[in-house]
Amino acid sequence: MRKHLDEAVTVTPPNDSWRLVVRRAFTDGLVRYDVGCTVPVEAFAKMRNHQRLLDGHYVQWTPPSDAKPRAPRAVAPAAPAPKPALEIVDDPDVVKSWRLTLAAAVLKVGNAQRAQDLIVDTVPGGADLYRLAARVWAARSAPSFGAVVRSVEGLNEGIAP
Repeated sequence: MRKHLDEAVTVTPPNDSWRLVVRRAFTDGLVRYDVGCTVPVEAFAKMRNHQRLLDGHYVQWTPPSDAKPRAPRAVAPAAPAPKPALEIVDDPDVVKSWRLTLAAAVLKVGNAQRAQDLIVDTVPGGADLYRLAARVWAARSAPSFGAVVRSVEGLNEGIAP
């Protein structure tokens, strides 16, 4: 039976001396809880998914023991990946321009998919170049596939060089 979101879930231990111990490692925000760490009840109550952590056996109430509990550790926020300066390679043929631009970007980035994503997302006119090149290539190669594609006349209008 599912619980309603507004239904209060208690995070009180079965006994006052019991503590929450991590059984499966997880990260909450910028805090990493490794196996054997003790989770403070106050921090656990503020976690959005505390009931799932209990149900999934990530944390477990344990009786007091002589073992020294491990403390959670802070995780540094991930630095954003640097975005190299990419430019569109000019060529009268739109398809060739796209392929040359992609090849130059792959040399700078090292990954073809990431290079394509960066061109489309960050380079001014990159998305337009990709769409236009795809349409022109499809129109050119349509006869070899036996497909009918509308005319490509006028497709270069409105595209900045």
